[in-house]
Amino acid sequence: MGKARSGAGWRLCNERLIIDEDVFVDPVEGDALRYSAFIGERTVLPSWIRFDPLNRRFSFKPAAGLKTSVHIRVVAHDSSGLEVSSRFHSP
Repeated sequence: MGKARSGAGWRLCNERLIIDEDVFVDPVEGDALRYSAFIGERTVLPSWIRFDPLNRRFSFKPAAGLKTSVHIRVVAHDSSGLEVSSRFHSP
């Protein structure tokens, strides 16, 4: 498995975070990546954070008055079972 590009490639727009398709790279040409997201290592995301793995998009809809930020881990898996991850704070 390749690596995760840090910095650029994460775009926040209207309470949505979009991960550009070149943030995670698999050196095996044509090997499709599958994505998953967690809080920390493997904790399920809270209900106010939605992740669309097909389009690599997060949406954030915290309850009124909720002011919190969580550490989110995005994992890219290839067909061989190898993975690479990157972390960010929710907005």
